[in-house]
Amino acid sequence: MKHLLVALCVLASISCPAFAAPPPPSEDSIRRLLEVTEARKLLDGMMTQIDALMRRNMEQALRGRQLTPEQEAIIARMRNKMADAFRDEMTWDKLEPLYVRVYRDTFTQGEVDGMLAFYRTDAGRAVIVKMPGVIQTTMGEMQLRMQPLIQKMRAIEEEALTELRATERKGGS
Repeated sequence: MKHLLVALCVLASISCPAFAAPPPPSEDSIRRLLEVTEARKLLDGMMTQIDALMRRNMEQALRGRQLTPEQEAIIARMRNKMADAFRDEMTWDKLEPLYVRVYRDTFTQGEVDGMLAFYRTDAGRAVIVKMPGVIQTTMGEMQLRMQPLIQKMRAIEEEALTELRATERKGGS
């Protein structure tokens, strides 16, 4: 019995490392991955897209309104201040530590090593180069698909408001 207990203790101590959590990735490997995937370049491209999106949203919000030159100047200053605030907050220097922390908390060293290996292949390079275009095209397509849906939602909302007004008239009479 004593030998069985000793054998179980030895077996348990040998197998414990197999159940240990895999090591988190090193900061250096994460930074290499961010470099290989051109994360900084993607962030810069995102800033351009956000600026364009803000312009379109402003134009849509003001569509049909006749603005004076003074009002147009106020809107332009507001948009520029918003873009500047966004750019100031979303710099690579401020976001890189966030990326490193999130990657370290999400991936293992083996996974980061695997991603590094993949992104260094021709297929991986293709993903890096083409994915921003895929995302941009998908977003454009989704916006087109959303327009009819938004119209349907507005119609449903208007129908509900009409019903609510009708119940208010009944309750008020």
